[in-house]
Amino acid sequence: MSSEQVFKFTEYLDLVSGESRTYKIVKAEMGAYEFAIGGDIRRGLKKVTGVRLHYVKAPGEPGPAYVDIGQQTLVAQILPFIDQWVRASAVIKITAFGAGTQKRFTVEQV
Repeated sequence: MSSEQVFKFTEYLDLVSGESRTYKIVKAEMGAYEFAIGGDIRRGLKKVTGVRLHYVKAPGEPGPAYVDIGQQTLVAQILPFIDQWVRASAVIKITAFGAGTQKRFTVEQV
């Protein structure tokens, strides 16, 4: 995985409960980003570690070929496996459950 850098998350993974996304991973970057706590800039900025996963896009799929992941529970789940997935060009499936601060994820290699 690339060394940590600071970048602006532009393609933030935002899944609703029960929604899944599948990606064929080809590269991963570790980074940091800042966001307003609770959407209110007056409450300050929080800096968190994030992962940018580059994937193989489907033909005609719009947008860049990467997804930014900043949800800390999800980052913690995928970090131990990222290097392995990149080496193998693995296909992974991410599914969200719950909402808000109670949202959790499952990650499986398919």
